[in-house]
Amino acid sequence: MFFYPSDDFPSRRSYSLIELAIVADEPVLTMQLIQRFNQSKLIEPEDSIVGGQYVNLAAHYEAAKAMEALLAANIFLAAGTDQSADSALLFSRVFTEAGLKNIRMLVDSGASIEAVVDGSPTPATYAASEGDLWKLQCLYLMGATLPSLDVVEKRLAEDRLLDSRNALEGVMDYLSDPQSNISEPVMNACSPSST
Repeated sequence: MFFYPSDDFPSRRSYSLIELAIVADEPVLTMQLIQRFNQSKLIEPEDSIVGGQYVNLAAHYEAAKAMEALLAANIFLAAGTDQSADSALLFSRVFTEAGLKNIRMLVDSGASIEAVVDGSPTPATYAASEGDLWKLQCLYLMGATLPSLDVVEKRLAEDRLLDSRNALEGVMDYLSDPQSNISEPVMNACSPSST
């Protein structure tokens, strides 16, 4: 089972200090809190589920500095699994260059660009269905298989929100000609020569 950082995160009444530090993209504070909780035995070192939640949260909220600190500490690999990296890649968001950096870091640390986590779609299919064009382009430049147009057409038929429809239409335009119009930030962060 994977952790999906829900959109209700800002409306929750209580937050862990670690979650707040991650969302604020404060890597030093994040790692200090994790270390303190580890010393108090509130987080077991082999607990990759908790670590995976932190990595997912950093990916979802585009907290690139916190992500870098978490990955450097192998925080989600404690149990010897990269399942958390795969789910973080799946649910990552890319609205800024920090999100692109997160994708690069997750893939470089072992996340599979073609992973299917608990029956989910691949990260590229998920990005297309969410209208996340930069993420889709980034994954494509890293070698991901692009989804077919019908995946996006189905989502477009279901979605009535104008912002979503515009994003999905942008993804459809891109899928009809993937070599066209990849933005400079995506090229800089995700092309094979950027590693």
